[in-house]
Amino acid sequence: MKLLLFCIFISILLSLSACSNSSPKRINIDESSSGKEVVLPLNGSLKIALDANAALGYSWDEDFTIDNESVIKQTNYVYKDAVTPSIATQLWTFTAVGIGKATIANEYGGFNMPTKSKKSFTLFIVVE
Repeated sequence: MKLLLFCIFISILLSLSACSNSSPKRINIDESSSGKEVVLPLNGSLKIALDANAALGYSWDEDFTIDNESVIKQTNYVYKDAVTPSIATQLWTFTAVGIGKATIANEYGGFNMPTKSKKSFTLFIVVE
């Protein structure tokens, strides 16, 4: 009887561990998160969506500046055409590749935008 109960207990434990969600965490970010800290698990992903006005020549840089690529890497960039005549969306995906801290940054502007008018986006990343 004890052996039967032990076998049932082990099979329940194995079943529960198979049901756990072990997929990497994904965080979605927009411009309102600029200047904030984001905590990601190792192998987690981060998706940033920022509005742009490419019709007038204003957009974000395709590549973010990353101060510590041993912690986070940019893995994808997509430009989505405007839904309205003026607003398009630029999308970046990042993957947490190592434990530590990193800062990522980008600038919004155009060829005729004065430097003092340019916007910036900065995010402080912690990978645990």
